[in-house]
Formats: sequence, C-alpha cells, structure tokens
Amino acid sequence: MSLNQEDNSFYIADRKFSRKYIQIPPVLDTDGIKYTPFKYSLENSFQTNPEPYDDHHIAEVNRAIRRYIDNPKTNSNIKSISQQEILSFLKKINPRKATGPDGIPNKALQQIPTNAITFITKIFKKCFLCNYPPFGKQRMS
Repeated sequence: MSLNQEDNSFYIADRKFSRKYIQIPPVLDTDGIKYTPFKYSLENSFQTNPEPYDDHHIAEVNRAIRRYIDNPKTNSNIKSISQQEILSFLKKINPRKATGPDGIPNKALQQIPTNAITFITKIFKKCFLCNYPPFGKQRMS
C-alpha cells in the first residue's frame, strides 16, 4: 500500500484505522431471507382497492372541481397587490437572515429580475381572486 498525499490515500488509510467499524447485520425475516418484511409491506401498500368504484360519483366530483376552477368566486373587497408593493417588501428583507421554508436565500430574492416580479404579482392576484392564500402563508394554531 503506497501512501501519497496527492490522492488522499494517507488520509483514507488513517481514517480506516482511527474509526471503529461495526458491521450491521441485514434485516432478516423468520425464514432467514433478507428484506422479506419490506417486500410484504410494499406489496400491501400498492394493491388496488378491494371495494368497487362508483364511476358516477367520480365523474360528479370531477365536474364539481372543473366548475370551481373555471368559475372561481371573486371577492371584490380585496385590495389588489402591485409590483411596487412586492419590490418594497423585497428591499426590506434582511439579506443576512436565515432562509425560509422554501430554501431561497434572501440575497437571491432581492436580485429577482423585473419580469419575474411581474409573474409573481400575477400569481398573487390570482390567489387573492380565488380566495386562496398565497403559498408560504400558513395558519398559526
């Protein structure tokens, strides 16, 4: 075994000797076969429903959903959001703060191009028109 600093073989050899290696045995079933419990679990998870389907009810639900999406109830007393409001909000963000649940850094949010802000404004307007809160707004309970 040749130890060379360029290919990190010295560090790899040191790590092998300094760490205690514990071999973890595989998960075995009662008959000694590996992974059988997982096989049965997956098999049970992906079976078709045993009860018969009601095609009329499924079609009725699909029609109701399509009607709701095509003709949303508009709420006229909601103030429309503008690009300037979104821009002013993005300027107020502290770039050193931690990222939110979306994982986008605040510094990247401040550098969003104008056409993306136009698109975000349209998304927010549609969300408000459909009485659907914009993503990221979670109810605190």
